[in-house]
Amino acid sequence: MATAIVRSIPCLAVLLAAAACETKVSSSGGQVSVTNAPGGTSATVDTSGAGSTPTTPTTTTPATTPTDTTTTPPPAQTPPETPPAGNPAVTHLDAEIKGTIDAAKVGEVAAKLEPELLTCYQAELGRKPGFTAKITIRYIVGSHGKIMSADVVDHVPDGDFATCLSTAAKKAVWPKLGGGKSATISVPFDFAIK
Repeated sequence: MATAIVRSIPCLAVLLAAAACETKVSSSGGQVSVTNAPGGTSATVDTSGAGSTPTTPTTTTPATTPTDTTTTPPPAQTPPETPPAGNPAVTHLDAEIKGTIDAAKVGEVAAKLEPELLTCYQAELGRKPGFTAKITIRYIVGSHGKIMSADVVDHVPDGDFATCLSTAAKKAVWPKLGGGKSATISVPFDFAIK
């Protein structure tokens, strides 16, 4: 009898381990029955030891109802924003001039400033792919060509781009002005992918 119980213990242990809920164990006439009530799983082992080897537990699984096997696909991931094709460029547009300075001279100074502004723009594109803007820089230039002030007129959010533009704007080199008076010069720059 001990042999039958010892041999059946692993089978019962497997059945009991699989049972997540109530398990009922009963014995009668040399047999041990184990039933898992909620799942309906059961096993019977002959422990009489009457010269025969114990029976292997039989497992019965209740019929299940079909379940809906359709799955909802995961939401589509937004691909990373790809920058527009082309090259970044900074181009000065016609300036507004109040004072005595030749418009051609203003264009020359603005053209020499474009590479500095382009460096700022390229850095901003690294942070914000596809960024474009039209930004005006207003200068007040003294009669000797000294920059009295250089301000970014259009709203540019504080940060690296605004700081870079302000620093670059102050690098402009203006010629001496005729008439011995200062001038106010507003130069719009177009920051675009071309």
